[in-house]
Amino acid sequence: VFRTSLFFRPTVVVGGPQAVEDFMRQERDTVSESSLPATFTELHTPHGALNHAGARHKATREGYVQLFNREALANYLPVVDRLVQAKVQALAAAPDGRVRPAVELKEFCLQLFAELFLGAPLSAEEMAWFQE
Repeated sequence: VFRTSLFFRPTVVVGGPQAVEDFMRQERDTVSESSLPATFTELHTPHGALNHAGARHKATREGYVQLFNREALANYLPVVDRLVQAKVQALAAAPDGRVRPAVELKEFCLQLFAELFLGAPLSAEEMAWFQE
């Protein structure tokens, strides 16, 4: 029996000595860029955490732990709630009830990211940088 963390959640693993050794070896050695499907590299880019290995993966994971720990998530909740409420009200007030879901969702996600991780909403000029 030993404790570890999987996807930032405490996890208990039960098994004999050989099972523990195999698990630890796989945890350390198996996940690498070469073991992931090619679509992962394309979707997550070479800079994404799913494509990191070794020391780079460890450093990235430590960064994610700080961004997504219980305290951080609790701090994000009021911002998420405020932005969701504002978006729902804006969509409900749309002329003739017409909305552009893909555009609206993209703008919402960009603004949410900006407010959560940059501390301020994007300006109209900055939003234009993301338009196709």
